[in-house]
Parts: sequence; structure tokens; C-alpha cells
Amino acid sequence: IGVYFFSTAINEAEAKEEALWTLKAIKGYGISYPVVYDCEGYKSPESRMYLMSANERCDNALAFLKTIEDSGYEAMLYGAKSELEDKLR
Repeated sequence: IGVYFFSTAINEAEAKEEALWTLKAIKGYGISYPVVYDCEGYKSPESRMYLMSANERCDNALAFLKTIEDSGYEAMLYGAKSELEDKLR
């Protein structure tokens, strides 16, 4: 069993809150695959993350992943290849 979380966090505090929510939701389950943080869709004006910089999104991902790993789970980042390689934003 693995876990996939689609983030809409716009700051590190929200990303950590998402991680804590995820940890609460998976408590008691035998998670053997990673807890995955998904950050994508931010190129769309409808996204909460639309005006965020790559550095801000990276900081959010690190906050989520660290919180998950500090709780003993394996954490992983997921995103569309085209978005992860795009250096413009």
C-alpha cells in the first residue's frame, strides 16, 4: 500500500499541515510503499500555486517530505516531467 497526496499548499506551513493530515489519515495502515507528494498543475491560472516560484514550490515539497520521513515513512516526490524540468517558473 502506498499513498499519493495532491498538494495545493502555497507555503511551507500549509505543506506541513498537509503532511500531518496525511499521517493522521494513514495511521494504522500497513504502508509499505512511499508516501508521495504531488506538485503539478501550477501553470494553470486556476491553481492556488500559479504565481509561486520554483524555489517556493521546492521548499513546500521539502517541508512535506521531511515531515513524512521524520514519522518513519519513505517519502517521494511526483510531478509531470515537463513541469519538473521547466526552469521558467
